[in-house]
Amino acid sequence: MFLYPGIVPNQGAGLGLKHQIAFQAQHQELPRFVFMNETFPIKGAKPIRHQAKQFQKRCRVLQGVLVDVSWSYVNLGLGLEEHPCFKPQDLIAALAKRGPPLASIIGAPLEHSKLPQQWIFELGSAVVLRDFWRHYVVQFPEHPVAKDIATGRVDPACLVPLNIHGDGGRTYRKSELMLLQFQSCIGRGTNLSEGSKKRKLSGDITAAGVNLKGDSLTTRFLISVLHKRHYVEDPAPLLELLGLVSDWFGTLYREGFVHEDKTWKFLVLGLKGDLVFQAKACSLVRNYARVQKHVKSTTSKPLVGLCCWCMAGTDKFGFENFGRNPGWIETTGMNNPVPWEESPTILRSIPHAADATSFLKVDLFHTLNLGVYKDFSASSLVLVLQFMAGNNNEERMLSMNAHLQVYLRQTRQRLHCQKLTLENIGAKSKATFATGSWSKGQDSVVLMDFLPWVIDVLATVNARAKPWCYIDAGARAARHCMETLYAAEAFMPLDVARRAADSGFALLQAYAKLVEWSMQGGHLLYNLIPKLHYFHHCLIDIIQSCSREGATHVLNPVVNSTAQCEDMVGQIARLSRRVSPQLPHSRVLRRYQAALAVKFGLV
Repeated sequence: MFLYPGIVPNQGAGLGLKHQIAFQAQHQELPRFVFMNETFPIKGAKPIRHQAKQFQKRCRVLQGVLVDVSWSYVNLGLGLEEHPCFKPQDLIAALAKRGPPLASIIGAPLEHSKLPQQWIFELGSAVVLRDFWRHYVVQFPEHPVAKDIATGRVDPACLVPLNIHGDGGRTYRKSELMLLQFQSCIGRGTNLSEGSKKRKLSGDITAAGVNLKGDSLTTRFLISVLHKRHYVEDPAPLLELLGLVSDWFGTLYREGFVHEDKTWKFLVLGLKGDLVFQAKACSLVRNYARVQKHVKSTTSKPLVGLCCWCMAGTDKFGFENFGRNPGWIETTGMNNPVPWEESPTILRSIPHAADATSFLKVDLFHTLNLGVYKDFSASSLVLVLQFMAGNNNEERMLSMNAHLQVYLRQTRQRLHCQKLTLENIGAKSKATFATGSWSKGQDSVVLMDFLPWVIDVLATVNARAKPWCYIDAGARAARHCMETLYAAEAFMPLDVARRAADSGFALLQAYAKLVEWSMQGGHLLYNLIPKLHYFHHCLIDIIQSCSREGATHVLNPVVNSTAQCEDMVGQIARLSRRVSPQLPHSRVLRRYQAALAVKFGLV
């Protein structure tokens, strides 16, 4: 029987292996090994309500049995003089000692691959990273890394592209716990990309995929957590923490991390997250909340703008034009006035382009799944409801759910919200815009796919008439756009990128037609939300990148999606609800160390 280092067989006779570990821990100092389970029981354990205290006691007794990551303590202000964090370099060093986890941080395989027609072997990651940066510097020649690679200051074969993500998870009493984590921009792709044709680089090495596959705890890495009570009124502690994170990653780029005589460098390409987080993290003056809410009058204040990447939403530039050459396009890039009063602390030490706002990334998951798709599908379902069998809306909703269940069985899909209601599609009141109130982004995708199906099934609906032709075209375009992007690699061929952009524009044009139809009929449907504009930015960026001289591939915007990040936020938030609410910062990090060991199979 295999035993962990330091465990003596038969000591603590009559106990199982886990109990033997606990027994021996009380009588001898164990060498460092990985904690088996975050809450393994011992004989005579107290009731479940005391497990958090027991867990901390065991951690003190079994000093070092977690993943061996050095803790750093930083001063974030009053009450946070010794706030615990994992410096990225310490976390990388701890996982690199154990081998396989390093490949998850890099996002590419570490196995050696033979170069064609040569008796030379090199790391698979070197081939993948070199290809990534070759395309990146063509698309973003103004970024400082382009010059560093050209001058030889940085070896692209050992330069790892990263993103930083921040978001709030639900802790005790539905309060918020802010998580900061980092991840590689590249990875194993998606479920859709698994069956698609991949670009071969060398031997059996394929081009980098996006990082949306695998357990989120093994592809994303926690830096620190911060309870909402410390930044809800004054964001200074959060901004100070982001500044320190910037310093740590700046050091990782300048000095690198040495592992097995190879110096790895890490470059953060962007900050991603939902709109609320980005507005907090960068103190954005122009943000999603500045959208015009009332009809303009003589006493109205000038519109500040709703976009940090351009001047859309101001008095001069509207955001409602979804064409390929909107007026606001002249205020993008270097022509974009900065959307903050002071430079964000996250930009303090990380190399970035002169267009500083390009460091903030559009997240397609929140923009589409939890934005455009929710409003599109909810408004469309309100219209479909009137053609269902029944004498009132309650009976019609029963009929709609019956159709939905048939569709789910045929397509072998599931709906997390289980069923539709008048409330969750916004059909309860005609005094407000219809919007979806379900919480899972995948439900939006399922309902978007349901729309063309139900339009075809209902004999009373003329699919060629308005607004049904727009609903059908928009839903099908949305599906094609997302399938194209999610099946593609981190850098897409130009023809794939153009197809995705064309489908995206078709969705926006269909939405615009539905807005026009709703206004003419006096219906509060298809609200013009700012997320439509942010998706428009993604499409414009793709089209412009395809036109760059020398470009053969374009960066996939799905690289900046947070679908997998949300899963990690949920996992860490669950850990936070199992520890004392008085000490969430240190105890969540301790539990994270244990969970990390389990997920990487180091136990």
